[in-house]
Amino acid sequence: MKLSDIKGERSLDIIADIMELIDKMSEDDRFTKLADAIKQTDGEENSAWKALCRYAPPLLREKSYRDNIISILANINDVSIDEYRANGDILSDVFELISSDDVIPDFFTSAPPKKD
Repeated sequence: MKLSDIKGERSLDIIADIMELIDKMSEDDRFTKLADAIKQTDGEENSAWKALCRYAPPLLREKSYRDNIISILANINDVSIDEYRANGDILSDVFELISSDDVIPDFFTSAPPKKD
């Protein structure tokens, strides 16, 4: 499911949850490098994908980031986190969100970098 497909009041709860997670992740310089690289890819073929391949793997290997991603996907798919961990199609959902939902990249890259 796409974030942009969610309608009504439920979308506010999902947006609030995602904003909290993005705020947590934006405290990490590696996440802000990823977001900055994605922001700078306008119009370049496959450049967002290249930025993801360069900066995302170390983040995806960490449990805290995995938990955040699973929480976001569970919220968007309207299932519990435990149910999504057991039955969610994580790869397909991540690729669908990144490649076909313009709202998600814009949402993730809108987080301002944290100041020291």
